[in-house]
Amino acid sequence: MPGESIYVTLKEDLAPTEGSTLKPERFLEYRVQTDANLPKPFYPVTIIDQIQNGDNNFADMEMIDFDGDGDLDIAVVINDFLETTNAQIELLENDGSQNFTSLTVFSTSYSSINELKAADINGDGTFEFVATSANNNAVILYDYDASSNTFTEQLISNQLREPRSVYLIDMDADGDVDILTAFSFDNTVAWFEIQEA
Repeated sequence: MPGESIYVTLKEDLAPTEGSTLKPERFLEYRVQTDANLPKPFYPVTIIDQIQNGDNNFADMEMIDFDGDGDLDIAVVINDFLETTNAQIELLENDGSQNFTSLTVFSTSYSSINELKAADINGDGTFEFVATSANNNAVILYDYDASSNTFTEQLISNQLREPRSVYLIDMDADGDVDILTAFSFDNTVAWFEIQEA
């Protein structure tokens, strides 16, 4: 739709224009054209974030208002494809005018993360993140504390192999968010029900 924004990660090198400082990994925003006379349907608007370490790459992202100020922020997963360092989660704060600032970078305990989703899972009014790590056979919960800008990491499951996609939804209509995960090696879809405290 005209005016909508699409966020993508470019995985391959581009030929730099004169004076360009673009690196191999670029996280760009593309906006739908509203002028039918323009030759291309999309055009790059803003470089939101950029990885300076050539061994790292953006693996996934989630858009959520994690600081509760009424605009969409971005959480991105950064993996080291050499796996010499663990995966990281970076929070990019939106100032309301689509200017993004890196708020925190959290180093996880896992070598890579495949997918990241966010929802208020424990009902405390803040967002938690759920991630899958196929390399580590792990489904992980990250409880974000906005007041201290920190994460608490909790393993949900490592019993099934190669979890990849994850979906957060109230499966049983009991008022809380459950976790649905697909495991590629075991050809299994598993439902993790949130238990009341």
